[in-house]
Amino acid sequence: MLFALAALAAVPPPATAAHDPVSDRPLAAWLADSDYPAGAIRRGATGTVGFRLDIGANGAPARCTITQSADAELDRTTCDVLVARAHFQPARDARGRAVAGSVNGRVRWVLPEPEPGGALFGAMRVVNVVSRDARGNLSCTMSSNGAPPVDQASEECGFLAGTGAAQAMRAQTLPTDLLLIFTMLPEGAIAVPGNEEAGAELIHEETAHLVIGPDGAVADCQPGAVHNFQTSLALRFPQACWMQSAARFVTPAPGQEARQADTAIRIYVRRRPAP
Repeated sequence: MLFALAALAAVPPPATAAHDPVSDRPLAAWLADSDYPAGAIRRGATGTVGFRLDIGANGAPARCTITQSADAELDRTTCDVLVARAHFQPARDARGRAVAGSVNGRVRWVLPEPEPGGALFGAMRVVNVVSRDARGNLSCTMSSNGAPPVDQASEECGFLAGTGAAQAMRAQTLPTDLLLIFTMLPEGAIAVPGNEEAGAELIHEETAHLVIGPDGAVADCQPGAVHNFQTSLALRFPQACWMQSAARFVTPAPGQEARQADTAIRIYVRRRPAP
């Protein structure tokens, strides 16, 4: 990704009773930097999410309720991750029997200050793929500039997070790949090669022109052409100017003229025959 994410801090309040549920590990350990939603990153969304987890007698979360909202996507991700991964030693009654209980906690989502130097201003090609296999299982991978794809913990990852990709893939009847390719081509640079979209059908394309100031921030982003092609998939398409909210997008270049680049987001569908 284009950002290095800060560690997430989960801070539960003290237990209110001796027999309340007890997490098998610190709550922060259930979350990872890769869980930070891409849509929240693009919007620069941060904040503290308060939640209550209802824990069954088996120690598994049964329900998550937001008690303090920071951002809709951060709220949803907090509950989704904790319900999917967290496990507790169950509450106990006076006779030592496992019973249902609840815990309250907070998760602080923080985007870090850019590292010194930041990301290099150069040609870029980022590929996110949500795949549905023949059994209906979903997976998501990310790769950058030709590197091998890396499996992610979530069904929607990178630029495809929050787009409805998972629901759209579940509605398919055959093995299907949904690919999003983000490219950036600075003035005078050579594009990063790649053919991840081979055999796929283009369903959405959006371009933009960037102007990067000497401080590394986006001085201007002018949306270009938008093309939507006929598709049955219901998706929320990310915008080509998503980086406009970043405090610093690339390496600063003090004393230099503004730098320019063309960017594009293209989304493809590839249907594979069942084995």
